[in-house]
Amino acid sequence: MHRAAGSAPADHRVGAAREALVCAWDLEATGTSGKSLCPRERKRRVAEPIGSGTREGSPRGPSQRPPRRRGPIGPHSRLPHVASARCRNPSATRKLRKCVDTYKYLFIFSVANMRNSKLKDIRNAWKHSRMFFGKNKVMMVALGRSPSDEYKDNLHQVSKKLRGEVGLLFTNRTKEEVNEWFTKYTEMDFARAGNKAAFTVNLDPGPLEQFPHSMEPQLRQLGLPTALRRGVVTLLSDYEVCKEGDVLTPEQARVLKLFGYEMAEFKVTIKYMWDAQSGRFQQMGDDLPESASESSEESEDSEDD
Repeated sequence: MHRAAGSAPADHRVGAAREALVCAWDLEATGTSGKSLCPRERKRRVAEPIGSGTREGSPRGPSQRPPRRRGPIGPHSRLPHVASARCRNPSATRKLRKCVDTYKYLFIFSVANMRNSKLKDIRNAWKHSRMFFGKNKVMMVALGRSPSDEYKDNLHQVSKKLRGEVGLLFTNRTKEEVNEWFTKYTEMDFARAGNKAAFTVNLDPGPLEQFPHSMEPQLRQLGLPTALRRGVVTLLSDYEVCKEGDVLTPEQARVLKLFGYEMAEFKVTIKYMWDAQSGRFQQMGDDLPESASESSEESEDSEDD
């Protein structure tokens, strides 16, 4: 027997009506549609006989599930995660103290205009030595903050100088070799926002053929008076990017980088030396700039508090 086109089986129509009724009841009882339930839960509710609910005045109430039972806690039980307190880094402490026992000299150096790529070049050039940079608190704990807990004689003097962007260099090279190499090493890089302009930069009007036409909106957004002339980016008038001594804004730093003006000098300066054999601690150069040392000391003090 053939069924007419467009008609549906009777049981299918009953199931669809039941499902719609379940969704309406869920919306009335809980404020959420049954469609937000997982398919398995919806299938269970549709298959449940109508009128089996426990809610008074409603043919169907929310499902009642027994509470989940938990067995006794044993040695292999999975406990809830509890955030642990901030602890010291034992691995870094062991590495630092091993370097103290291995190398003859320990130097404290400061970094101006820090660049990770430049510092990586120094690490490659000094593979025979070991450098540590960053996490001053960890280094202070490893070396010792006071004469009572210092790892070796006068290492607490080293900890007192770990303020700001400074690092440690463990090496067997002499003081003269280290000082000579780092005095000659300088690298120029593009200035960043917040740096001071080393010199004044003025741009003359005319075509800027080094830039594709698609960059013209970006240059105009940075403040340059530019326009497209026959498909070529053109500077319409004189433009002063910065003056010597100005604190650079993000837009100025971006323009200087686009036009290839390098103003930041990456420089590593050796400040202090500690001799492992004699335990002598001595100064090799001027101390850190007052602004950097004061700000770093305030931050360290606030962390200690």
